[in-house]
Order: sequence, then structure tokens, then C-alpha cells
Amino acid sequence: MIFYLLLALIVGLPLLIAEINIGKLGGECCYVAYKKISPKLRIVGILSVISPCIVMCYYAVIGGMCIRYLMVNVQYLYSGKTYIDGSLLFIKSTSEIFAAVIYTLLFMFITYFISSKGISSGIERFNKTVIPILLLLLFYLFFKTEPWKNLNDDVLLKVSFKNIKLMDVWHIISSSGEQMFFSLSVSVGTMVTYGAYMSKKQNTFVSALSVVIVDSLVAVLAGLSIISAAALQNSNAGLNGGIGLLFVTMQNLIFGKFGPIFGIAFYLLVILAALSSAVAFIEVPVLSLSTYGIKNRKNTALFCCALISAFAVIISCDGFKNNIMDIWIFVAEGLIIPIAALLSTLYIGWVYGIENLISFKSNTTLKKAFVSHIFRFFAPIMIIIVIIGQIICFLK
Repeated sequence: MIFYLLLALIVGLPLLIAEINIGKLGGECCYVAYKKISPKLRIVGILSVISPCIVMCYYAVIGGMCIRYLMVNVQYLYSGKTYIDGSLLFIKSTSEIFAAVIYTLLFMFITYFISSKGISSGIERFNKTVIPILLLLLFYLFFKTEPWKNLNDDVLLKVSFKNIKLMDVWHIISSSGEQMFFSLSVSVGTMVTYGAYMSKKQNTFVSALSVVIVDSLVAVLAGLSIISAAALQNSNAGLNGGIGLLFVTMQNLIFGKFGPIFGIAFYLLVILAALSSAVAFIEVPVLSLSTYGIKNRKNTALFCCALISAFAVIISCDGFKNNIMDIWIFVAEGLIIPIAALLSTLYIGWVYGIENLISFKSNTTLKKAFVSHIFRFFAPIMIIIVIIGQIICFLK
């Protein structure tokens, strides 16, 4: 958590400010915005358009699984069926290929439906409705799990370096970097796209800082809730990470302690959060194609969602058996996204000049020197460390 917060402040916040301002200056799609800054940044623009498409290919599969688990908990609420082990349920869910494909396509259809309505009628209206619901669900889960009762528990706060290994350090760096890039939407084109729609008068720093603060707050609350719940169940042996945490550990907790109502609230929270991210991701290629090719928004959204759905179906048919999803995650979050961030920080810091992108109203010399050093040294070093960590963890 500490390394994640450090990354969010040193790398995430400056990059968010830069990307929003690039979008403001460009006023068009991600690729055009970077090209207007400099033709040499076209590669960053291309990578920023490709990366959300790759992310959506496996994101749709996970979103579809969450919809399926939501339906499982609804079924158990009304049918009163007996407990099924989370591992067995996960194996059953991933082995039923036809159902996995249907739920994946359902997630993509909902994404298309929201995106096809446009910015004001679709995306903005969806987010204005969903964000309050997300916060209510998050606080419900937080108070339901009562993490404050376990503040002295080793699982939550006590850090031990006694048996830590070098591989554990790289895993922390890798997972923190992956979480930072993904949750803050850094170098996936969404912030540049957001900046293109933003008013020139709107304060970029306040917008970027609010994203970091809200995201960090949500991460802390969600982390405390989930880890505390696992500690209460004494399920450390089954506390899997990533997919396992979402679909095995949490489902065991739902069946074993909290019940299907908690499960419905939890998976609904995840689904709404996933859809909120999905419509932001899909907007990047939609706006790009609208600029260079298909002018009709519904057709553009349909084309993008259909193409992504085709690859998502391939991943869902694998059923988490042959590590196809791991490869896609590594390519997107381990290589393309951090490399785009690295190229962006180096060019802005050493060539373009930070003063041409970020305005300094007071204490100009000190602020400019500090931010310039972040783009020139601190951020690139941190990103390189994250890339190395991702490669080591993938090849282990």
C-alpha cells in the first residue's frame, strides 16, 4: 500500500496533470493530441489507443464473470441452496464455456449501449448515477466487515521483514505499479480523452488530485474490508490474489459468513465499477475512429465493441487454463502502458519542457524545478523499476 501511494503521488499525479493538459491543448482524440504536442510523440498516442483495447479484451471476461457471480448470489438468496466451496464454484464457472462467453458478451453489450448514447446522454449520465451507488455500496461493505475490530491483526497492519524474499519485493513493486497505472488510468488514453472534452477554464491540478485522492481512499477502504473479512474467517490459507481473491476467497466469505445479500452488494459494486472503467476505455478508440474514419458514433462504438468482443470470447473460451489472460495482462499492463508512460515523461521532461505543459502561478522557480525533476528523474526511474518487476514476475 505504501509503495502504491508513493507511485500515485510521484508518478501518477504528474502524469495525470500532463495527460489532461495534452488533451486540452489537442482538443481531439488521443493520437492527434500527442501529435500536436510533437510528431515524435505519435508512438505514445498509438500505444495509448491500443492499450485500452487490449485491456478491454480481458476486462470484459472478468466483468462477465462478476455478472455471473451476481446471478449466483441472487439464485442462492431465493432458492436457499446449500454452501458450495468457492474453488469448486470457480472451476464450474470457468469450465462452462458457453455460459462464460454469454456473460462476456453481455458485459460488452452493456458497455456498447452506454457508449453509443454519447457523452452527455450516455457516459456522463451513467457516471452521475453510478458513483453515488458505488460509494453507498462501498461504505455498506466497509461497515459490514467492521475492519476497525482487527486493527491489531497481523493480516492488516503489522509488517514483517523477517522472511521476506527478493521475489516478494519484486511482486510488491509489480502489483503496485499495475494497480497504479490501471486504477488511475495513466497512459491508457482516457485522461487525454477526458482533457479533450474538458473546459479550458477547469483547474487541471484539482481534477487530477481529486482522482488520486478518491482512488486511494476507495483502495484503502476496499482493501481493509476484504482483508479484514478474510481475517475474520481465518481464511489466510485461501486468501488468493487477483482473480482468486475476487472469485474464490470472497465467495467463500459470502457463503460462510455474510450471506448472499452481501454477495449481491459486493458483485454489484464490482460490476458498476468495471462498467465505469469500461466506458472510459472504449471512448479512446471510439473518439479516435470518429476523428479519422467512422463519423456515426453508434457505428463506431459497435465496431470497437465487436472487435474487442471477438478477442474477449477467445480469452473466455480458455477458461483461465492456459494463461492466455496472463499474457494479455502482461502485454498491456506490464509493457505497453508503462512504456508509453516512460516515453511520455522522458520527452516532456527533457525535450518539450514542463513549463509548456503545466502553468506555474506562484513560486515559479521552485515549483518548476521540482516538477521538472519528477519528469526527468523520479518518474522514469520508478517506471523502469515497475517494468523490470513486471517482467521478473511474469517470467518466474
